[in-house]
Amino acid sequence: MSKEKAGSKAGRPRNRFLRGSGCYTCHCCQRKTRSTGRGDNENCDLCAQCYDWHGIANIMADNGETPELLAEWNELLAEIKSLGGTPDEEHWWAR
Repeated sequence: MSKEKAGSKAGRPRNRFLRGSGCYTCHCCQRKTRSTGRGDNENCDLCAQCYDWHGIANIMADNGETPELLAEWNELLAEIKSLGGTPDEEHWWAR
């Protein structure tokens, strides 16, 4: 199915934000975002990436670091930065 038939305009992919959802600033990385409908991130004013990033940090704090979790945590940090986010340094406890 072509992108036009899937509901996009001018061949652009669909917007994954929920229609009518208000825009807010992520408390962690300061990026403008809005509800994606995929989780509770909008209930704590975090973008989806920061919500996942903090979730991994919480798992590591509760259960200890593993190489896999640390790699995923660092990948999310790189994604947040690549999207223009500037996470607070107080959250950079894992490297």
